[in-house]
Amino acid sequence: MKRLAIAAIFLGLIGGIGRAQENPFLKTFKQFKEVAPGIDFYASAQSDFQNYVKPVADTRAKIADFTGGELAPGAIFICSKLAQKDAVFDQRVYRLGYKWYLIQLTADAQREERQARAQAAAAQAAQSGTDITALTGQGGGRGGQDQSGRQGRGGQDQAGQRGGQDQAGQRGANPSGQRGGGPGGAQEARQAITMAQNVGYALLTTSFPGGKPFRVSRVDDVSRTPLVDWLDVALIAYVTGTSSTNLRFLQDHIEEAFPLDDVLSMSRPFVGQQDSAGGGRGGDAGGMGSAGGVMITMGGERQGGAGGRGGGGAGGAGRVLPKDVQDRMLYDGQAATFFNYLIEKAGIDKAKEVIRQNIQGKEPFLVVQGFLGTDFEKVERDWAEWLKTQK
Repeated sequence: MKRLAIAAIFLGLIGGIGRAQENPFLKTFKQFKEVAPGIDFYASAQSDFQNYVKPVADTRAKIADFTGGELAPGAIFICSKLAQKDAVFDQRVYRLGYKWYLIQLTADAQREERQARAQAAAAQAAQSGTDITALTGQGGGRGGQDQSGRQGRGGQDQAGQRGGQDQAGQRGANPSGQRGGGPGGAQEARQAITMAQNVGYALLTTSFPGGKPFRVSRVDDVSRTPLVDWLDVALIAYVTGTSSTNLRFLQDHIEEAFPLDDVLSMSRPFVGQQDSAGGGRGGDAGGMGSAGGVMITMGGERQGGAGGRGGGGAGGAGRVLPKDVQDRMLYDGQAATFFNYLIEKAGIDKAKEVIRQNIQGKEPFLVVQGFLGTDFEKVERDWAEWLKTQK
């Protein structure tokens, strides 16, 4: 009897361990393994994530090529309903061996979330006797505000859900710069680029010594990766093909730009909350802002709305970009274009060496000087002339 009891306890423990290792997401998602190398997708159907696969796979392959190291495994959750989003949080994901994850809401899930916020706001107003417009914004205008009065603009997730925020309309506005509405072709393309950029930052944060624990709500915070800030911005812009997004703005404001040697050593400029100008999210080193219809994001990858001039624009008619937003645009443009300049002048293998030596802890500015020369005033003049020729 004693042996039987011990055996029963042992089998119970083994069964408990087996159950703990079961994938809890299979109750609410279908798992699509290794859709891109090292990346699993979770979704209701393959059609929900098909447009993300190539940009994500290409970004991962290029980062692996530049860094020369093993990249951390991760998961992307495409939520077609809010119940799926609520099921995703850090402990569950990391127990399965993933080092990072991202969340994306489909158009249907975004509509469901907006409706839930509107209903919550109405219930709160009824309970407190407050005018509903004080909670939702006058008539829910400009794409609708959530119950805290923050601008939603195209279905932004302001929920700050367990483990982070969704990447569907994140960081200040709808990726297409449009107000409301389901994703069209242009919006889907921008969402795919944004997803690829987020994957890039997640990989840089989690794959190398010196990175910090990944937080989905701070995916765009460059302070969490082992690279210096300008290389973070420049590398992701390069591998996702968004290096020229802020080019026109930089060319038009080159006299206001930072000294180039400062860009290669300074922290990325902070962008504060820009709710009054367009609903941007700020508040941490990686916070994004929107002002004058221009999206300011990691690597300067998105712009839209009113008055965007070519690769960045100066905002809508009659609007002046806040100084912190302009600084962010200039910095991102300088970082991205200087990286391209480095590749053109020294070769892509030298650019890879700058990345790899920085991962190993070496100051990249010294490495760059070894390739371009120590007279950095001359380098800056040459870069500025080169910049004028770029389209």
